[in-house]
Amino acid sequence: MSMIEGPVAFVLFHECAEDGEARRTASAPPEHSIGYLRARERSERAAAKRATSNAARRAHQELAQHYAREISRKGATHAS
Repeated sequence: MSMIEGPVAFVLFHECAEDGEARRTASAPPEHSIGYLRARERSERAAAKRATSNAARRAHQELAQHYAREISRKGATHAS
């Protein structure tokens, strides 16, 4: 197994379903709700705790931090 050193980039893909609604969602995703973002943050933090390698742990932690920033950003927008 090879280990990745340094910064790592992630590309997230949405699976396209056969119906038109899913295709529209995949091509132009709607804004995610705060609840969705909180669930994703919790999920990534849990995955970081379960990770068996430092690289995986770091990747999950970075994703969790991304979701936390989005929650803060959206919370600030909705608080106005």
